Amino acid sequence: MAERTEPSFSNGDDLDLALWGKLLLTAIAPTVAQDRDPGDYLRMASAGAARLSGPVRLYQHTAFTAPLVDMQATYAYASLGRPGPALDAAEKIRPDDLIGISRGAHLMDVAQAHVHAGHWRAAETPLLEARSVSPTWFRHQRVARQAVSQMREHQRRLTPAVRSLAKSLAMR
Repeated sequence: MAERTEPSFSNGDDLDLALWGKLLLTAIAPTVAQDRDPGDYLRMASAGAARLSGPVRLYQHTAFTAPLVDMQATYAYASLGRPGPALDAAEKIRPDDLIGISRGAHLMDVAQAHVHAGHWRAAETPLLEARSVSPTWFRHQRVARQAVSQMREHQRRLTPAVRSLAKSLAMR
């Protein structure tokens, strides 16, 4: 579908590029679910985002932006257990690029990447920040629960942060 709708990069308008980029991003989750590398989709979406004059608002309140592509790359590679590319993508995102639950979900992906890399202490900060977005929402997040579970298994002495996170997740 994205191939049939690919706009011209030389004279395509922002709306066409944004719609095409957003369509490419919808392929990320199914690709990851099949344990396949989403690199081609991410590269094409990134190329489209780079050509935009700014954020393009699409349906409802969503926009297509370069940080959105980087957020999806972080998610994809963290989910695939590839912390290097996940953390590289995460470094491109500024704190004010994402808001609300999107920011919280992204922070959990960053924590997951740190856990995959064995950076137990580095995983604490993004999890604490994700919890601060919405403690009620955080309590129900499988990614947070898995990350904290692995942190508890690999730390000899639990840090106050890990104990606090485990309590927030109602983990015994």
